[in-house]
Amino acid sequence: MSKKNNLSTRVRYHNFDKEREAAAEKKKVAKAKKTIEKKRTKSMAGTSKPKLKNGIKIKRKVAIRGIKIRTAEDKERVKDILKQEKQGKMQM
Repeated sequence: MSKKNNLSTRVRYHNFDKEREAAAEKKKVAKAKKTIEKKRTKSMAGTSKPKLKNGIKIKRKVAIRGIKIRTAEDKERVKDILKQEKQGKMQM
């Protein structure tokens, strides 16, 4: 019998394949979790957590609520919209 057809060699090949498939499955699950987390954080893109005295920070060249931020006026419009949404949530 040749070495590659030896029973112990075939068992080792089989075990190695099972381990490799298990590792690939773990990677796949981790990647899926990461993708879900990215989608969740993408909805808050362009804004950062509000500070007590400064309020919310808005980055340039980002579209928030359908408004592309280019100038200070755009930032003020978006801040007003976000304030109105916050007021509406507090009233509920």
